[in-house]
Amino acid sequence: MPRKTLRPCSYPGCPNLVEGGRCELHKENKGNSRFSSTKRDPAVQRLYNLAWERRRASWLAAHPWCEECFDRGLYVGATEVHHVIPHKGDQEIFILSPLQSLCHACHLKKTLGEMRGDTPYYPVILRDLTVPLHMVCGPPGSGKNTYINERAVLDDLIIDLDQIIADLTGKPLYYPREDGALTRGWQVRNDILKSLEQPQEKIHEAWFIVSAGMTSDRRIWKELLRPESVTVLKTSEEECIKRIRKDYRRARIADQHIEAVKRWHQYFVAQDDEDVIEN
Repeated sequence: MPRKTLRPCSYPGCPNLVEGGRCELHKENKGNSRFSSTKRDPAVQRLYNLAWERRRASWLAAHPWCEECFDRGLYVGATEVHHVIPHKGDQEIFILSPLQSLCHACHLKKTLGEMRGDTPYYPVILRDLTVPLHMVCGPPGSGKNTYINERAVLDDLIIDLDQIIADLTGKPLYYPREDGALTRGWQVRNDILKSLEQPQEKIHEAWFIVSAGMTSDRRIWKELLRPESVTVLKTSEEECIKRIRKDYRRARIADQHIEAVKRWHQYFVAQDDEDVIEN
């Protein structure tokens, strides 16, 4: 007999695939409540109480569109609220992690990634940083490093994913990335950011470089890091591409960077708390 098509469990937010109805974990949840008790994962389930339900409803009322879809120019109603930092039953992370409005499809994709153990893109930062941090955003070729180098002093820390990956691999800056280099770079970058929760006597200020063309991506970074300033270098698409083509270091990946520039400009929408510099 042909197999039945598998589909996600009908319990809200559950990514488990079943032939129909609910998975074994959620079969006993006969009510409509999202925080009904289950026999498994009690440490996680106890967090989904009335206080969470109220917070969830308030968040969806204030953020009614799926942020992942909205960033791509699509208006899809959000039905689920995602914890940006996987909490795994940790009450502190559950309460303090930034939230994100998502449709079921986008939430399922993120949840499956967490179940696979994918390296988290965002760091687990729950407290204020001990040094002032300045966040500088913009597409490839926009001049982020130049902007920082003109302002940073000797005791400042510059957190640049491209430079971190170059240091990890021993390859030149902008060299084509080997398998796993990006996720290793994310981990090191996140560890550096996490370390700023502790006193740092030798660091005057920190500068964090991230392209962050998507509104939701910048919002989450701002919630996590609470930076002193957010500067966006909105260098024109034409100028960015011109600089990329002139930069011999980018020769092997120029096409990738040019596509990234086009995507950044396609989706960027300035926010009121950002200092946007047009060039």
